[in-house]
Amino acid sequence: MLAATIEALMANDLAAAEVRNPDVKTEHLSARRALATLAEARRHEITAGERKVELFTRRNPLQKWVLAAPGADTSSWEKKTIT
Repeated sequence: MLAATIEALMANDLAAAEVRNPDVKTEHLSARRALATLAEARRHEITAGERKVELFTRRNPLQKWVLAAPGADTSSWEKKTIT
């Protein structure tokens, strides 16, 4: 039930933001395709001694569009974090 709810909400956000399927421009991107696209992005954590570096892979334009549809703030993902 939870997955179906999330999928429906994503579909609504994608349609409202006019996120289009890059293969079929007349269709909105489906929630499942959006999730598959986002699954390609990665968060990496590298530990060296007592230091830890955390970074996210650079997102492609479609991933950025999908993340912007529901208003996701990804500004903190642009910089690596070193602790």
